[in-house]
Amino acid sequence: MSNDVAVGDGTSVGELGAPSGQPVDRQAAFASGAPKMSRRVIYLTVAVILAVGLGSSLIDRLLTTGASPTHRSTHRTTAIPAVHPEPPINGKQLAAPLPQFMGLASLKDKNAPPFALADARTGAPLSLAALHGHVVVLTFFNAACNDICPVLASELHQADTLLGAGNSVPVTFLTVNTDPLDLHTTTAAVLTQPTLAALPNWHFLTGTIRHLNPVWKAYGIGITAQQSTGIASHNELLYFIAPDGRMSWSAMPFANESPKGTFTLSAGETARFALGIARYVQKLASS
Repeated sequence: MSNDVAVGDGTSVGELGAPSGQPVDRQAAFASGAPKMSRRVIYLTVAVILAVGLGSSLIDRLLTTGASPTHRSTHRTTAIPAVHPEPPINGKQLAAPLPQFMGLASLKDKNAPPFALADARTGAPLSLAALHGHVVVLTFFNAACNDICPVLASELHQADTLLGAGNSVPVTFLTVNTDPLDLHTTTAAVLTQPTLAALPNWHFLTGTIRHLNPVWKAYGIGITAQQSTGIASHNELLYFIAPDGRMSWSAMPFANESPKGTFTLSAGETARFALGIARYVQKLASS
C-alpha cells in the first residue's frame, strides 16, 4: 500500500490495466509483411517535418532576440531605481522579454480568494483581508526551505531592496507553507533563512491541513508528500495582489535542481526575476 498523500490540486493515478480484445495471429501478421504507405501519406509527413523545423527556427529566433513588441512592457516608473544594464544575458531564457521570462499571466483583476492562517513567527492569526491597502506578493514553499525557497527568498529580498523604504503604498510578502508534514513548528529553517529573516514585511503562514488545503486549492497549488521519506513536492506559483484585493498577475518562479535535490539559479537570472517582481509591485502601487 502506498503512503503517498496528495492534497491541494494533486491527483493520484491508478494502475493501468492491459487492453482487452481478440488474440492476434502473429504468424499471419509477420507473413503479410509491412503495410504499404501511400504517396499522400509520404508527402504529408515531409510537409509536417518541414513545418516543425521552420516553427522551431522561428521560436528560437524570438527567444534569442527578445524583440517581440507585443510582450514588451511600456509602463515606466521612477520609484524603482533604474538598472543599467540589465543582468548579462546568459542564454535564451534571460534574453526573453520580462513577462515571458517570469511566466507572467494576467488574472483579469479577479478577487483574490480570502484566507486566514497563523503567522509562524508569532502564532497570531493573519488574514488577507487585514492587508487591505497593501500590495501583497504571495508565494509558496516548504517550512524546511529545502525546495525553491533559497532562490525565491533571494529574489524577494532583492525586490524589496529595489522598492526601497519610502513607498506610498505598503508592500507585504506572504509565503504559505506547502509542507503537510511540518505544520506547527516555530523553529522551522525557513524562519532563519538570512534573506527572509531580514525582511520585516515578510510573513510565513501555516496552520492545520483543514485550514491550509483550501488555500492550496484556491491558488492552484498541488502538493504530494511521502511520509516514509519526509519529502514534499509542489508546483511553483507567485501572485501579485492589488491593494483593493484584486489578483492581477501570476508568475512562475523557477530554479535548477541538482541530483542532490538542491535548488540554484544564476545571479543574473535571480536579479532579473527580482527586478520583475519589483516592477509589477510598483505597477499595482501606482495604479
